[in-house]
Amino acid sequence: MTALEPALEHLDYFLPSVEEARMLSELNEPVDIAQFFLARGVGVVALKMGEDGCYVASRAEAFCVPAFAVSAMDATGAGDAFAAGFLAGVVKGWSLRETARLANAVGALCTLAMGTTAGIRSMEATLEFMAATPLREV
Repeated sequence: MTALEPALEHLDYFLPSVEEARMLSELNEPVDIAQFFLARGVGVVALKMGEDGCYVASRAEAFCVPAFAVSAMDATGAGDAFAAGFLAGVVKGWSLRETARLANAVGALCTLAMGTTAGIRSMEATLEFMAATPLREV
């Protein structure tokens, strides 16, 4: 953590997997992990949690967003796809909650085909997927 810590105050968005964040923070619970990074200056923390969706926290709000109920074929690239979806929501000016839903959708779509990009769809198709696909029960 020592090498990364000076950079944290300069991060508007930090999107690690919950496993990566656990190793860096030496904490276990998503709420505690997010607070750890927020206390060090990160603007928004979004923890990727695979089938458990994501946990997102800022100084103003914190929430979980469930994953979409899909039968994954290959998770290769799903974390990067999540990050791309998250950044797309940010660029579009969406709320953090809608941004997290989009990120979960892009990550889920990535898992539906073999390889890192074969499951990625257009924004229109991704929005249709979001409207039609149920969320996993928590």
